[in-house]
Amino acid sequence: MSASRMNPLVDIEVSPYDAYKSRPLVVITPIKRRRTWAARLMLLIDTTSRLDMVHKLAFIHFARWQVILRGSLQPFDGDATRERLRHDYFMFSTNYNGSWDQYIDAFSFVPTVARGLNHLWMTSQGFPGPSPLAQFKDYIHYHEVDVDHYYDAYPEASVRDISAASDLYARIDEFCSRHQSNVNAQELEALISSIAQALGSIQAHASGPGVRFEKHVSSPDGTHLRRVSPRFLQKRPKRSRYNYLTALCPIKQTLDDGTDHGPWFILTERLRSIAPADSPFRDCPMVHMARLQIYHDPTPALGDQQGDQFHGKFLLFIAEFDGDLGDFLDRLYCVAPDLVHDIWSCCQQFPEDRDRVFFRRYIERCSLPVQLPYAAFDLTVEEIVHALAVQREMREWLIAWQDGEPRAKVDSFQELTKSLGRLSVR
Repeated sequence: MSASRMNPLVDIEVSPYDAYKSRPLVVITPIKRRRTWAARLMLLIDTTSRLDMVHKLAFIHFARWQVILRGSLQPFDGDATRERLRHDYFMFSTNYNGSWDQYIDAFSFVPTVARGLNHLWMTSQGFPGPSPLAQFKDYIHYHEVDVDHYYDAYPEASVRDISAASDLYARIDEFCSRHQSNVNAQELEALISSIAQALGSIQAHASGPGVRFEKHVSSPDGTHLRRVSPRFLQKRPKRSRYNYLTALCPIKQTLDDGTDHGPWFILTERLRSIAPADSPFRDCPMVHMARLQIYHDPTPALGDQQGDQFHGKFLLFIAEFDGDLGDFLDRLYCVAPDLVHDIWSCCQQFPEDRDRVFFRRYIERCSLPVQLPYAAFDLTVEEIVHALAVQREMREWLIAWQDGEPRAKVDSFQELTKSLGRLSVR
């Protein structure tokens, strides 16, 4: 991820996303000539076992694999035909927890994952395989596309955090449904004992008849060892309410105002200047994660002297969201019309009329199909954020009331659950 600035005191790059537990990765590789059919076939066969394998890694929020056909890219102005490329392209995009090295290591060290990786990337030109590890890392880094703006609706949460939060809420919801308003101290202590391990950032220690809780400081990337809900590991969601957007919008060669810098340079600076707190996606309640990045010329395979070249550069727009694409794009335009126009006015064929319908049609025209999507959960943004809030409130309550008088603790618990509301979390 390259949206960063220099720290003048230590002379190192500081990214505004360093505090996030999730990190984006986009890798686009050229497919061997006359092997596109095989790449597409690999995204259709035996997908269940491959996605289950990814699910059990328990550190990937979203992922997608897709083939980008060279004839599917939107043409640049003045070009009667579309891009004349020698290759189709294979794109892998994901949001993961932990460091870049830890993430790539997992794909190499876990045998079942390595085999699946070989099947998916075997048609990509120059793919060295997951072993030896150094060559594999070089290959991924070489074909990685820098992210210029990144948004995460729940940046403080890893996959394991969400698993623990949803499991905790399910336990509390079931307990409240079963006992209604008739809760006694012994039953509440049993609940507290049962949910102690579900709270990822609380350590439970036996202390007499009850349980004592202490705050526990998490590592910055959330990768310290935690229990993952067995319910989470049993199977991945069979149904998903998510939608996936991949759009490649061609960027203009020059701007009408005579600016010296190219549009892609101005657009890059604009995207990197958007602070996470000012992201237009913050006001789109259906968006889980989104990124905007400049895609330069395709990176050729190592040693290939005849790599493809675009007539210009593309704005790559990737998002995972709940519900309908049209609703998402309409909302994005309505909450930030000036920013949307500021960004996409640098793109070819973008309509000058300021209207959400034209914006939606433009993105739909530039969008590309996603053949193999993956999501760790079948939960909406609202459900995930609420479950995490319940987890935080319950953690604070347990710490505050660990030595409380039993009857008063029951009354306080009932007041807490009323204030948290009711939500069905699967």
